[in-house]
Amino acid sequence: MEDAKNKTARIVVRATCAALIVGAVAGYSAVVSAQEQRAAEAVTAAREAGQRGPFLKDGVFEGTARGYGGPTTVSVTVENGYVSKIEAVKEYDDSPYFDLASTNLFTAVVAQQTLDLDTVSSATFSSRGIINAINNALVAGGAIEGEKVGASTSSSTGAHSTSELKKLAADRAQQEAPEWYELTISDLLGAGEDASASASSTGKSSGNAGFAGSR
Repeated sequence: MEDAKNKTARIVVRATCAALIVGAVAGYSAVVSAQEQRAAEAVTAAREAGQRGPFLKDGVFEGTARGYGGPTTVSVTVENGYVSKIEAVKEYDDSPYFDLASTNLFTAVVAQQTLDLDTVSSATFSSRGIINAINNALVAGGAIEGEKVGASTSSSTGAHSTSELKKLAADRAQQEAPEWYELTISDLLGAGEDASASASSTGKSSGNAGFAGSR
């Protein structure tokens, strides 16, 4: 009888903890959404008041950075100091992931006039490629001061072949690089006949377990 009571108590405690975690995550998401809304409203008010935007130079600028499947290139239009339009010029990522990331991020940058954005869930690597490409366009065009990010990772100008991906994975395992560059071969290729070689070729057998589901 006592064991049954203890078991019931443990279930209640676990359910309560789970509910608290879900509530905390939902609360955090609500706070972030409210902050994003306030940022967008501030940008709208500044534009309507005729104030110049935060970017230093107007024009149409192109930038390239490493995407998931190859180089991602975007075109960024700045008018009166505001990013008014972003378009994908060339990309090699899987369409569902890239479209999800680009739709959300292009809209967010134009609305909030910042690159300090979270990656899009389920399209993490496409998101980072897009954000870095936008950054590189603005830096190259003189619209912001800063450094280019992940602009070149190989001599390839197209989608990486299997052999290129293997070499990239092996090279990145041996050098300091941004965290998102440190991929195993299985990360780059997906589960398949080459996945078993990832640990020996890259020296990384863990740390990317969630990659396949989130890109």
